[in-house]
Amino acid sequence: MIYLCLTHLDGILEDRRSRVKYFLEIMNNFKEKEDLVGILLSFVQKSKSIHHRDIASHILAILIDAEKPNEKVAQDSKDFLNMLTTKAAFGQNNDSLVSLHALSFALMTMMKNNQLAREFCNALGFKILN
Repeated sequence: MIYLCLTHLDGILEDRRSRVKYFLEIMNNFKEKEDLVGILLSFVQKSKSIHHRDIASHILAILIDAEKPNEKVAQDSKDFLNMLTTKAAFGQNNDSLVSLHALSFALMTMMKNNQLAREFCNALGFKILN
């Protein structure tokens, strides 16, 4: 069920990227704001299925790319980037945090943000890809 829900949400965004604005409205424009970035980050950290983590990281990278910078999202973005760039992210098969496809998509999508690109270069930079 989780896989189907994640796939559906990802499909909504992939079909038309402009739909990300609706996700951002859920995060920012209601009385009780939902921290979708934080929820997805927590899910990526705790999920036992690499397929779930791949799809959640895909959605998370798109949300981070589309969101206007604020303190909460900036910290969650840095945390997600740190998760992706640690050696623990590069295990074997299901031991890895995300697949190489999901990793490259997340890194390339998030590197559009100058602050995150600076964080990436200051941490390990492209040495991680060796």
